[in-house]
Amino acid sequence: MPAFFKAIANINAAIRRNQVSVRVPRSWLVKRVLAILAMEGFIRSYTLLSDTAANDIMVYLAYFEGVQPVLKQIIPISKPGRKVYTSLKALFLLRKRNATNSKVSYLKYSKFTRIIISTSKGVMTEDQALALRLGGELICKFAV
Repeated sequence: MPAFFKAIANINAAIRRNQVSVRVPRSWLVKRVLAILAMEGFIRSYTLLSDTAANDIMVYLAYFEGVQPVLKQIIPISKPGRKVYTSLKALFLLRKRNATNSKVSYLKYSKFTRIIISTSKGVMTEDQALALRLGGELICKFAV
């Protein structure tokens, strides 16, 4: 199982158990996604652990008033056997909630859903990709 999918599984399990922190395996994609989640305020922070042989990352989850998690779930979209790509037009239609004719209509996008995309300019949210007018590989989505 690649490190990214193991990290998603660990974070989702920690959210269900209302844990304050969780240890996830390190990879370049995990670091980029965690940086976006921290920048958007969906996790408190993350720390690169170098004291272990595995070089893990400690993720500190954010909670509303210490009770309800800010991040509900992270759902992978592209998988090793099935990569999912989107064009700028399809992403724009998805954002306008007119995704019935779009290739990405199965994403069930709502105003509480965020998508992380890997583009030629790096890993970013769908807002940043639309601002830069880029399409790319749909990495994951998360519900807030």
